[in-house]
Amino acid sequence: MNDDEIKGILAEVLAASVETWIIYNVAKNPKILEKIRTEILNVFGLDENITITYEKLEKCHYIEAVINETLRYSSPLAANLRVLEGDEIIDDHYWQSGTWFWIDNERIMNHPNNWNEPEYFNPDRGTGEKIRRNIFIPFGGGIRMCPGRNLALIEIKMLIISLYRKYSIELVNEKDPVKLEVNITIKDYWAKHIQLAKS
Repeated sequence: MNDDEIKGILAEVLAASVETWIIYNVAKNPKILEKIRTEILNVFGLDENITITYEKLEKCHYIEAVINETLRYSSPLAANLRVLEGDEIIDDHYWQSGTWFWIDNERIMNHPNNWNEPEYFNPDRGTGEKIRRNIFIPFGGGIRMCPGRNLALIEIKMLIISLYRKYSIELVNEKDPVKLEVNITIKDYWAKHIQLAKS
């Protein structure tokens, strides 16, 4: 596989996980769905057959905020792994070159020192509050940032627009907790919690 094929696969894996959490989080918050539909109507109009262009996607600021909040609130990656390239002293502790570090994405992106009321799913925080790069790390950071992030975001926006223009998604089995399986990625089993209907 060449670099472009690998980037595409990485983007698809991340996008698939984020899309599932968006569907679940929006189903739990009908007011958010209303705002998404309003933005879709304002940008694309009533014609369901209109072409989704990059220029129109760039105008979908609230949908982007929903994606960012999903990445923060329900991060598809539990952690970023990093290896020290040289000996370091961190907080008076000596770390040898080659030491592996597990950077806990979920804790960083849901810690009350970093976010106002992190326990709530609130896309509006992505529209007004400036998000600091070192605490919003769903794609990693620096030179190790996911190379497929832009492709993933475009794909996710297109799915949200296509889905919510035509369908309603309702939450069912709300009292049953969503089962999570955490490794490097976080796998969810939420499908039994939603119901799809044509709008």
